[in-house]
Amino acid sequence: MKAALIALLRAAFPPAEPVIAPQPRTAGGKRKLNGKRKRPMPKGAVRGDINGNLIEQARQAGGVKQ
Repeated sequence: MKAALIALLRAAFPPAEPVIAPQPRTAGGKRKLNGKRKRPMPKGAVRGDINGNLIEQARQAGGVKQ
């Protein structure tokens, strides 16, 4: 009788599927979008010399022989 009752209850209420716990976020995941976004340069753009004024100053001072 007891076994029949247990079988009846198991048929009526099947065991729940195990719930997968959510994974905690890693600390490195937040770093992904920090900082400025870099915009691509237009197709015809010519990049200027970043240190051009410093090189020119060195030429004037006689440090660069070119």
